[in-house]
Parts: sequence; structure tokens; C-alpha cells
Amino acid sequence: MGTISDKLTYLNGTKTAIKNAIIEKGGTVGNNDTFRSYANKIRSLPSGQANLQNKVVNPSIQQQVISADIGYDGLNQVTISAVTSAIDNNIQANNIKKNVSILGVTGTLEASTGGVKLFETVDEMQQDETAQDDDIAIILGERMYNCCEDSFFSSVVFPKEVEFSDSVSLDFFTAFHPKSVDMGSCEINVTWNGMEITFDVNDGDTEESILYVSSDGCHYVRDDSIDDDITINFSSKICHDNLFYWDDKLGNFMQLNGKSFEGVYKYSSEGGYEPLETQLDATVDDVESAKVFYGKYGVQTGMASTEKFVIPASADSNRCPLILRAGTSLNLDLFDFSNATTLARMCQENQELTDITFTPNTNLSRCVNLDSAFSYCPLNKESIKKVIEMCCIVNNDGYVSTKRLNRICNCSSSVISEIQAEEPELINEFSSLGWAFN
Repeated sequence: MGTISDKLTYLNGTKTAIKNAIIEKGGTVGNNDTFRSYANKIRSLPSGQANLQNKVVNPSIQQQVISADIGYDGLNQVTISAVTSAIDNNIQANNIKKNVSILGVTGTLEASTGGVKLFETVDEMQQDETAQDDDIAIILGERMYNCCEDSFFSSVVFPKEVEFSDSVSLDFFTAFHPKSVDMGSCEINVTWNGMEITFDVNDGDTEESILYVSSDGCHYVRDDSIDDDITINFSSKICHDNLFYWDDKLGNFMQLNGKSFEGVYKYSSEGGYEPLETQLDATVDDVESAKVFYGKYGVQTGMASTEKFVIPASADSNRCPLILRAGTSLNLDLFDFSNATTLARMCQENQELTDITFTPNTNLSRCVNLDSAFSYCPLNKESIKKVIEMCCIVNNDGYVSTKRLNRICNCSSSVISEIQAEEPELINEFSSLGWAFN
């Protein structure tokens, strides 16, 4: 067993080991505590319970490993603080899409369409603090607008009152129907009789009449006890029936809700946002050289060396003479001759028409007379070819008093000979339909 000194050394080592074990379990042992007092200290230790820590941790964009601090057996509860915009310096209003909120920060960044800023109103656009030179802005807002002749809609609002600046008193009937019979029985029949307008409405399930009356033709009031607007929702979309008359004033009584295009603007540091010319179907070949416009393919600069003019579908030269402006070379798009008695006075004398395009359509039956259409306008050979093609399509004695080409345009025999050599089939068709050149 060794000497007494060895036994005392061993006993002292045992005392130290027990002291350290008590401290590790959360107890306290002073340097002057007796060995015998260790028994009570052991009895005062928690029986079978771990010493666990509650901890609060701040969030981070980096991975974190959470562990107990020294002196604890483990973690009892870990609380993660709420994430705020402070977690990332990139969370700024000008980096977030407008009206979108991320971690309490509401964005101000304007949405764009292919690099073009989109606004709902002109006022909103003018408050754009991020605008830079050459920025393009489109105004496209959600708003109520008047029904027009080509509107296609499934909901319409009838306002309580309609105001005109001048007295309006009309007499006509018109109607709105689905585009095809298999789209349902919805309809609106409109009777404007002096200063009374009746809308007989069938929404597909029920029928009702809406009446507007006026004493002076300026102020029309809906004749019912309802103070608010009346909204009618149809089971299918309807549009104006083009077999009936249309007047734009009618749209004041029929309000539609949807996106309304208000224009395109370009920004400069000197003048702010200024409107751009808008030609939504135009390409660079349709707009004169160097002119900036917003067309079929967005913002572009015109490249055309000549201007192009269109005779409107409802054109009547007796009411709108000299519709074409002065110039040495013009492109004329004759897409519709409806209601036109002659085109002669629409073209100023000695203006050469270098390129004529003609597209037949369903309104040709309404054409009255093509006599002298181009009598005052020198035509080049290609344009005369187009006129001959037009004559072959408009093959009816009702369109000209005599089926002779020289009643429509001036053309020399030498030009006709050249066309005959280049387009023999066209000339044969022209002649077989009873047309003559002189």
C-alpha cells in the first residue's frame, strides 16, 4: 500500500478531483472548505438536470453555427432577431420596383417595357426623379374612357349625367351585338330621338331600358332614382354593329374601363419630358428622314425620302378638297373609296404621285365614281400599273361613267406600250373586262 506519505498524496489527489467535479457541475468549492464539506456540496448539486443556455442571435446573410457558451451544458432556447433592410445595403427604394415593399422599404423604381418607362399619368411622369437624357416614357393608365365605334367590351358604365358644351339633338338608331351569333344574345339597341336617348340593354340574362333626357341639349340626365353610375356586365363581348349609324357623341353615355394610351414622351435635361410623334403602325420607311417617332418597333428615326398620305375611308373631296400638302413626290395609299365621288381635288395640280398602293375591301360597293381621280396628278409608269390593277378589281359600270383609263388618269400611248410589254397578262385582263385606254 506504500508509505503513509504516499497514502496522503493519493488522498489529496482524490480531494482535488472531487473538487473539480463539483465545480464542473455548477457547484462552488473554496480553498478553505474541508474535505468533509464536499459531501454536502455534492448533495446540493441539481440532480439529473443539465445547465442550458438561452441565446439571442442576430440574422446574417452568412451561415451561422450556434453553440452554448462555456459553463453551459447546451442550448435551451435560441431567439433569431427579425430581419430588417439593414441586412443588405442593396435594399434601397431606388433598387425596388415601384409600389413593391421588401423588408419595410417601398420601391420607387419605375417598371419599364424594353427600356421604356411606363407611367399611369403625365403628373406621375413629371415627378420622375431618375430621368436622364433620352429616356422614353409611355403614359398608359387605368381609367374610364368613352366608347368608340371600334370598341369591343363586356362591361359598360352609364353615368348619371352627361354634359356637352353645345346643344346636341340627334335622330338615329344604332346597335351593339356580339361579333358572331354563336357568342350569345347580348345586345344594346340605341334610339336617339331629339333630346331623349334610350338604351335597351340585354346582358344575356335580363333586359332593361336606360333613358336619358335633356331640356336644352347640353345637360343630359339619366331618368331614374339611382344616383350612382349603372354598370352592366355582359355574358359575352359586344361591339358596334357597323351596319348602323355611329356618332362619337354617343360614347359620352357609354363609359368603358381599361388601359388608355395617352402618348409617348422623351426626356431632356433642358426641357424635361416632351411628347414624341406617335404612329403606332409606322416603320422607318413611313416617316420622313431624321424625324424621331414611336411606331411599330418602338422609338425609331424616320428614313423615308418621301411622305406618305392616306385617303380616309370616309373621304369626300367635295367636303375636304386639297387634302394633300405641297411636295414634289408623294406616296398615296388608296385603301378605301367609300363615299368619294372623285379624288381629283384631293391632289394638288402638278404633284407627281410616284407610288400608289390599292387594297380592295368590302366597302367598294359604296363607291360612286372614279372619273378624273388622278386627272391633275402626273403618274409614273408603276403608278399607272396600279391604276390598271384597280380597274380590274373595280369592274363595274357604276364606278365610272365610261370604262376608259383616260377618264381616270392621264397616260401616254408610249407608257401603255411599255406596260403592255412588261405586263401582258395584266393588259389582257384589263381589255377582256371591257376597259379601253382612250
